[in-house]
Amino acid sequence: MGDTANGPIDPVALLAALIEARSYSGEEGPAADVLEHALREAGLSPQRLGHNVICERGRGERTLLFNSHLDTVPATDAWTRDPWRAEREGDRIYGLGATDAKSCVAAMAAAFAATADPGARGRLVFAATVNEEAGGAAGPSGMEVVLPQLGRLHGGVIGEPTRLQICNGQRGLVRAILHAHGQAGHASRPWEGVNAIEHAAEDIIALRVLAARIAVTGADPRTGRPTIQATQIEGGSAPNVIPDRCRVVLDVRTTPRWDNAQAVADLERLVRSELEIRSRRFLPVATDPDTAIVRAARRALPEARLQPFGGVSDMYFLSKVAGGPVPGVLIGPGDGRQSHKPDEFVSI
Repeated sequence: MGDTANGPIDPVALLAALIEARSYSGEEGPAADVLEHALREAGLSPQRLGHNVICERGRGERTLLFNSHLDTVPATDAWTRDPWRAEREGDRIYGLGATDAKSCVAAMAAAFAATADPGARGRLVFAATVNEEAGGAAGPSGMEVVLPQLGRLHGGVIGEPTRLQICNGQRGLVRAILHAHGQAGHASRPWEGVNAIEHAAEDIIALRVLAARIAVTGADPRTGRPTIQATQIEGGSAPNVIPDRCRVVLDVRTTPRWDNAQAVADLERLVRSELEIRSRRFLPVATDPDTAIVRAARRALPEARLQPFGGVSDMYFLSKVAGGPVPGVLIGPGDGRQSHKPDEFVSI
């Protein structure tokens, strides 16, 4: 769009302002306002799609996207600080979203403003999007809304906390629920009932054996190893009643070598409980190390490691773009082990 920046953006000051703009998934307006104002003050011309903020430079054909998300998970009662007050102590800034992922947004905004307009040589797009954390529960992902409006893309950098390591792949995700059914009876006469919790436990043990096998056979150097975890369990109605039902939530992470379809097939084959698949759309995504975007990232960060990303991110949506997948990498400040934790911080 030919913008000429008036002045630099201070990424630390912008990060502090973003932290203090509460932005749960579906409530990103205040953070979007802060970012839009900062970009305009730098002489750029951001646009809004809802609370998604988009800024472009250059008019060439080949286009590189920089993306991160404005929303955060809710703060919990475990915080010992004010989640929406940016506090600096030494080289750390504390606050909700400091690591995941407002430091990425601030760093990308500052870099975007400082970069010369490529003119006819290419096009740069910076998109700070919404509803990443909720996975669609608070409405469509911002990336789903924004990507169709951007035209053809040739590469993407997704901002997530990677400690500035280069991540060229991420695992997929299957969310499932086991519904074990039994027959109620008096707990003192277990032969008269069928214990649903015991049936669910047998399924969990069977899945644990499967998880040990696929950790070896399904591992992929670009995405990491697949996992199966029982994360929630509930069942029974009273201490002296044989439980006639038990519900177990499963978190299943997949790879190109043990993908979502195979994961669902293995679950259906192994478990005795009724199986409910809640979500399977997030497929594993991997970018070949020889792709131009990975090579460019390695030139820019020669000391960085090439490694899998630990979670699921909006990089998935680059693989679903009409006209073919867009190669991408994940890079950003912050340590992912701080994500979603009380007293979250990022080192600056």
